Amino acid sequence: MLVLNENGELQTSKTFGGNKKDGFNAIMYSENNEQFYIGGYTNSDDGDINTPPQLTDTWLLAINNNDYNIAWENTWGGTSAEIIVDITALKNGNIAFTGETSSSDLPNFQGAFDIFCGVSNANGNLLWANTYGGSSADSPLAIIENTENNLAIISYSNSLGGDIGFGYQAFNIWLAEINAENGNLLENQILGGNRWDFGSTILPLEDGYFITGNTDSFDGDIVDGSGKKTTQKDGNHDIWIAKLSKITNNTTSIAPNLQVQLFPNPSQNFLHLKGNFKLAKIFNSSGQTMHIGNEKIINIKNWKSGVYIANFLLDNGKIVSLKFEKV
Repeated sequence: MLVLNENGELQTSKTFGGNKKDGFNAIMYSENNEQFYIGGYTNSDDGDINTPPQLTDTWLLAINNNDYNIAWENTWGGTSAEIIVDITALKNGNIAFTGETSSSDLPNFQGAFDIFCGVSNANGNLLWANTYGGSSADSPLAIIENTENNLAIISYSNSLGGDIGFGYQAFNIWLAEINAENGNLLENQILGGNRWDFGSTILPLEDGYFITGNTDSFDGDIVDGSGKKTTQKDGNHDIWIAKLSKITNNTTSIAPNLQVQLFPNPSQNFLHLKGNFKLAKIFNSSGQTMHIGNEKIINIKNWKSGVYIANFLLDNGKIVSLKFEKV
């Protein structure tokens, strides 16, 4: 940790850690608590680490603003690896963090890598922690407190199912709102197009969010300055800036009013799809994609018996998820 004056001159430096690998990814200052907070990871079991990790755990430290010594520190995680990517101080004095986990013993873990999020109080005691994601890799990049005093996390994801629901293709931007009091997922939305899309920054607005990122896509949510769908791009990566209104859930359970149906259910040989939809994506309970297209009759004779999820992208842009059983 380096402390510089207003002229950029080094005033003091501090090192923190133990006998193995330690790293920091985020630092911020809380006016309310008059402390610095640093978030990262550790797999050390001595030195400044009082609670040794199981493998590699998240590591959060509070640093005094007068002598820059550790006020408190704590580690959290599961049987595999966790890191903190970003932290933010909440208006009530608590500290929220988000990162990545590959520990299958954590609550709600679903894929190869999931988003790990938690809140501690001003004394470093964990109030709650939870994981969010889908069938594959999900990784957060930033966390903020929104105008409703809940958490908003911007991430990238190539998952299906779980908390994610329907994605376009490759990696997409996933925006999630989380209750800061208990960790419940409130709302979520997938953004992007047919290629790679990553969000990097999120700012709260009274009526939504302002986000920045980069994209390789030229369809879906990617538009030019006039609001038209982009048809040609220069280079491999372009900057993407978007203002979002209040988000609503990306997926919906069975909803007859959306006029999308599949039958018969259970189904053995042929699955029939009915309704006005642009695209249907079907995946199995492991998250493997079994079908993508807009056909109304699908041959499922050779599919294994089990439960499947069908995600429909409707003409109005909404997404509905229906579950069926193959026998």
